[in-house]
Amino acid sequence: AIAATHSVSMLYTSLSSGRRGWRGVDPWIAIHRSEAWYLIGKCHRNGQPRTFRLDRIGAVLPIGSGFERPKDFDVERWFESSWGVEAAGWGDAAPSELHDIHIVFDAAVAPLIEHGRHHAKEQKEKRPDGRLDYRLRLGPLEELARWITGFGGAAVALEPPELVQRVRAIAMGAASAHVAARPIAARAVNAPRERRSAKH
Repeated sequence: AIAATHSVSMLYTSLSSGRRGWRGVDPWIAIHRSEAWYLIGKCHRNGQPRTFRLDRIGAVLPIGSGFERPKDFDVERWFESSWGVEAAGWGDAAPSELHDIHIVFDAAVAPLIEHGRHHAKEQKEKRPDGRLDYRLRLGPLEELARWITGFGGAAVALEPPELVQRVRAIAMGAASAHVAARPIAARAVNAPRERRSAKH
């Protein structure tokens, strides 16, 4: 369908809502990114370009109509203000607001950031105490917030407030889930001991 520029109807399960339904799509390009395959195309439901994960497509049917892929579409521009695959958009689908990101990394993990490339537009500055300031501009924040949380406190989001709040919410959710899981884990460990004691 991509090669023939034919529109399709696909049965897609949304990750955010969990809903499964048919939607028309003009499939522009398939791309491998962040360890998975994705389809970028114009969604007929909202009239805007969207990114779809291929393994969430349950079925595809031809619609019988053709389309013309925009000549100025560029996949690098599509993702240039994204952290991972949550696209910031391009052209009329671009976000109305980009966020100025500021993160501070502890000295212990600063070399990982300083000597690695995580985004095309990242800016890094080493502090005298070994910590590192990390800045860039992004649209969607969810993927970045989850990445920051993965450092377990060794990365601190300072700006924007929306990012700080999301990192805090993810960290609190993880902490709460693990506190609740502690009694369950303890019961699982103690169960064999209790069974052995009962036999004696």
